[in-house]
Amino acid sequence: MAIYGKDMRLKFYNFAFVALWKLDETWLDTEPTYAEVLESLRDKRKLPEQANFKAFKQQQQKLFTTLIEPEEEFFYLPTGNTACHCHSARTGGILFAYEDVTDRLALERFV
Repeated sequence: MAIYGKDMRLKFYNFAFVALWKLDETWLDTEPTYAEVLESLRDKRKLPEQANFKAFKQQQQKLFTTLIEPEEEFFYLPTGNTACHCHSARTGGILFAYEDVTDRLALERFV
């Protein structure tokens, strides 16, 4: 889980967020912007491949001004993993919840 303020800076994160994305806690404690986190995830190949990353990043940042109802989407990562990406508006920011659903989806394929 990660919470960003209305200034798009990271205000809170938990251990599961660090473990899933393999991000440096010291860096996260500097309150990077959502754009900076997206850039870091892209560099680590932890985001879906994008033909136009700039447009993807702009679409993601637009959530800070347009999100009303909670939304959920799947990120199909270059590593072969699938992450469920849920986001909901909070007073003054957005809460992002992430879950690696790779194993669950694999099990559902065989049911």
